[in-house]
Amino acid sequence: MISSIREAHENDASQVCEVLHLSITKCCISDHQNDALTLEKWLKNKTVPNLVAWINAEDSYSLVAESDAPSGTQILGFSMMDDKGYISLCYVLKEALYSGIGKAMLTTMEERAKNLHLEKLRLNSTKSGLAFYKRNGFRVLEKKKSIFNLDSHVMEKILINS
Repeated sequence: MISSIREAHENDASQVCEVLHLSITKCCISDHQNDALTLEKWLKNKTVPNLVAWINAEDSYSLVAESDAPSGTQILGFSMMDDKGYISLCYVLKEALYSGIGKAMLTTMEERAKNLHLEKLRLNSTKSGLAFYKRNGFRVLEKKKSIFNLDSHVMEKILINS
């Protein structure tokens, strides 16, 4: 399914925006419970102009996972980390769940963090992503409510040989 993981470019923003909207809508139902107001708040900042700004930010490292489809290259996942090791986004399309794409993006971000001599990665996970991050070596530090009033888990992964 996956042909490559590469750094995101601003011309990916439209497809990435679609990936984020579809992933949140279809893969995070246990979090938003199909509540229209919660979805509206969660998706509000996932716009093409914001994605262009995030991808182009100097302290941002953004990745896309893509596959070659008969109709052309398709973006299946997107992840973003700052230069302090905070992963703010890591989403894949529903049809790409359990395909290794999320793990491959995390591994690539971990390699980048090690190259920056960072000692750990941090993130906030919803219920939907919790098991995925635990399988990939993250541990829960704290449970709290997100800005959308969703259950959120502050997680960390200590990097070996940083």
